[in-house]
Amino acid sequence: MVRTLGGLGGKGAERAARHLRKDVLEVDLVVGMPPQAAADRARQVISRHGSVLNLESIGEDPGTQVIGIVGSGIAKLNPAVVTVTIRATEDGSGL
Repeated sequence: MVRTLGGLGGKGAERAARHLRKDVLEVDLVVGMPPQAAADRARQVISRHGSVLNLESIGEDPGTQVIGIVGSGIAKLNPAVVTVTIRATEDGSGL
């Protein structure tokens, strides 16, 4: 027998999720490698810790952004979206 609190079931979880704090962090980096090499390295790092999303299927240029989902928090149970935006700079690539 499955009991739900007040008959809310999954809706209670949805309501609670709306009130959770969202942590956002942005970091600007410049690396001494061409943009394609920086994108390849970002894919490698994200795939080591989670999974890279396929941007080609949604029409994005795979050379300018790498997006993935990695585990975070206690026991890596909370999903975190990681977006690496890559642009060419005079010194190599800006991330």
